[in-house]
Amino acid sequence: MFGKEKFEKCPTCGEFILENAPMCLHCGTQVKRKFSSRRIIFICVCLVLSITCFTWAIISLMDSSSSSVTGGSAFKDTTISMSEFNKIKTGMTYDEVVVVVGCKGELMSEVDIGYSEYATKIYSWEGNGYAGSNANVTFQGGKVVSKAQIGLE
Repeated sequence: MFGKEKFEKCPTCGEFILENAPMCLHCGTQVKRKFSSRRIIFICVCLVLSITCFTWAIISLMDSSSSSVTGGSAFKDTTISMSEFNKIKTGMTYDEVVVVVGCKGELMSEVDIGYSEYATKIYSWEGNGYAGSNANVTFQGGKVVSKAQIGLE
């Protein structure tokens, strides 16, 4: 009708005005604007991103405060690195692994059927990589028989 610009009718006088005009140029009426669906979507996306960032910040603070409560640092003395993991060899004892890693592991599982050579223990260490990184070492008869890791750096 008038080119590529979008127009709408003034609610008071009915004359055509620009779609985003704050007032009618014909009668001077202030035009109240509703939120467009694009604006509502943009606001919702911004709100979701803000909440997500805030949540991650809180989780990060909780993680750092829990490591300071236990008296350990966020890394060395409480975690295992990939280079330490690679130094663990089949046949090592738990005490030898503790020396390599620099801290004790958490006992995750223990099975003893009455014969010491078949007694099995699995220890876990937190990793120094991304959240959830860890290493598990399985001992049978007091010696390393297998190991596994995820996310170590």
